[in-house]
Amino acid sequence: MIAEMKDLILLICSSYRSYRKQKILYEQKIYDLLNEGYSQTKAKNEAATVVAIPGTSEHEIGLAVDIVDDNYQMLENEQ
Repeated sequence: MIAEMKDLILLICSSYRSYRKQKILYEQKIYDLLNEGYSQTKAKNEAATVVAIPGTSEHEIGLAVDIVDDNYQMLENEQ
Protein backbone atom coordinates (compact mmCIF):
# COMPACT_ATOMS: atom_id res chain seq x y z
CA MET A 1 0.00 0.00 0.00
CA ILE A 2 1.41 3.39 -0.96
CA ALA A 3 0.52 6.31 1.30
CA GLU A 4 0.00 9.77 -0.10
CA MET A 5 3.08 11.78 0.78
CA LYS A 6 1.18 15.04 1.38
CA ASP A 7 -0.19 13.71 4.68
CA LEU A 8 3.06 12.30 6.02
CA ILE A 9 5.39 14.01 8.46
CA LEU A 10 8.51 11.87 8.50
CA LEU A 11 10.64 11.52 11.63
CA ILE A 12 13.87 9.68 12.29
CA CYS A 13 13.09 7.56 15.34
CA SER A 14 16.32 5.60 15.56
CA SER A 15 19.72 6.45 14.18
CA TYR A 16 23.13 5.64 15.70
CA ARG A 17 23.11 2.97 18.40
CA SER A 18 26.09 1.93 20.45
CA TYR A 19 27.06 -1.74 20.70
CA ARG A 20 25.74 -1.64 24.28
CA LYS A 21 22.32 -0.32 23.18
CA GLN A 22 22.10 -2.93 20.39
CA LYS A 23 22.95 -5.65 22.90
CA ILE A 24 20.19 -4.43 25.23
CA LEU A 25 17.63 -4.46 22.39
CA TYR A 26 18.68 -7.96 21.29
CA GLU A 27 18.68 -9.37 24.81
CA GLN A 28 15.29 -7.78 25.54
CA LYS A 29 13.83 -9.50 22.47
CA ILE A 30 15.25 -12.84 23.62
CA TYR A 31 13.77 -12.27 27.09
CA ASP A 32 10.36 -11.46 25.59
CA LEU A 33 10.43 -14.61 23.47
CA LEU A 34 11.48 -16.77 26.41
CA ASN A 35 8.47 -15.41 28.29
CA GLU A 36 6.29 -16.45 25.34
CA GLY A 37 7.51 -20.03 25.77
CA TYR A 38 10.34 -20.24 23.25
CA SER A 39 13.36 -22.37 24.11
CA GLN A 40 16.68 -20.54 24.59
CA THR A 41 17.92 -21.61 21.14
CA LYS A 42 14.67 -20.76 19.36
CA ALA A 43 14.44 -17.42 21.17
CA LYS A 44 17.94 -16.45 20.05
CA ASN A 45 17.26 -17.52 16.48
CA GLU A 46 13.92 -15.73 16.31
CA ALA A 47 15.29 -12.59 17.97
CA ALA A 48 18.01 -12.41 15.32
CA THR A 49 15.33 -12.23 12.60
CA VAL A 50 13.92 -8.95 13.95
CA VAL A 51 16.78 -7.37 15.93
CA ALA A 52 20.33 -7.36 14.60
CA ILE A 53 22.84 -9.34 16.62
CA PRO A 54 25.14 -6.88 18.41
CA GLY A 55 28.14 -6.13 16.23
CA THR A 56 26.21 -6.63 12.98
CA SER A 57 23.84 -3.65 12.93
CA GLU A 58 24.22 -0.82 10.42
CA HIS A 59 22.93 1.44 13.19
CA GLU A 60 26.14 0.76 15.15
CA ILE A 61 28.29 2.30 12.42
CA GLY A 62 25.90 5.10 11.56
CA LEU A 63 24.73 3.77 8.17
CA ALA A 64 21.05 3.24 9.02
CA VAL A 65 18.08 5.17 10.33
CA ASP A 66 14.50 4.13 11.00
CA ILE A 67 11.93 6.55 9.62
CA VAL A 68 8.34 6.73 10.85
CA ASP A 69 5.37 9.02 10.36
CA ASP A 70 4.66 11.60 13.07
CA ASN A 71 1.16 10.12 13.49
CA TYR A 72 2.36 6.51 13.67
CA GLN A 73 5.69 6.06 15.38
CA MET A 74 5.66 2.27 15.75
CA LEU A 75 8.28 0.14 14.02
CA GLU A 76 6.82 -2.99 12.45
CA ASN A 77 8.16 -6.11 10.78
CA GLU A 78 5.35 -6.53 8.27
CA GLN A 79 5.89 -5.54 4.67
